[in-house]
Amino acid sequence: MRDAAIEQLNTLLEIDPYYPEYHMELAANHMAGEDYDSACQCLTKAIAVDRSIVEAYGQKGFCKMRMERFEEGYESYMKAHRLAPHDADFLYGAAYCLAMSKRHREILDLLTSPLQSMAPGETRDDLLTVYAEALSFEKTPQAAADSVQSITRGEERGEQLRNLIATLKTAHDPSDKAGLKC
Repeated sequence: MRDAAIEQLNTLLEIDPYYPEYHMELAANHMAGEDYDSACQCLTKAIAVDRSIVEAYGQKGFCKMRMERFEEGYESYMKAHRLAPHDADFLYGAAYCLAMSKRHREILDLLTSPLQSMAPGETRDDLLTVYAEALSFEKTPQAAADSVQSITRGEERGEQLRNLIATLKTAHDPSDKAGLKC
């Protein structure tokens, strides 16, 4: 079925290669088949036709992430975030790519301000989790827990947030070299 859809979309693109939705739909079909390289090519074409298609940048970030090309994924997610700054999913994708690249300091720089102004909710909790993981590499356990509590303004709502703060408080201190001995 997917092959027939891909064939039909390619026929439509031969007729009108400047219709970005055809490229987007073709990319979605490739993504469904986990052919992320082909999906990226389609998304690149959609962007070439219309640079304002926010979803194309986000989907391209996802594809690059799935191909473990985290720097490229980060760049695509950030382009989407710049076009739609209130969509936290793009911010999460960018932070995830940074985490996979072990760029913890950059995660803190990227997320500190948005987390302070973001309303509590599931997306914020997901961002807090990535932020807390980055903190655990950059600060002592108590300092990491204090940072999360300052962002959440001390709110102790939700089991996920309580567990996150408790985990940070008991985490290994990155400055404790003795703790690394075998």
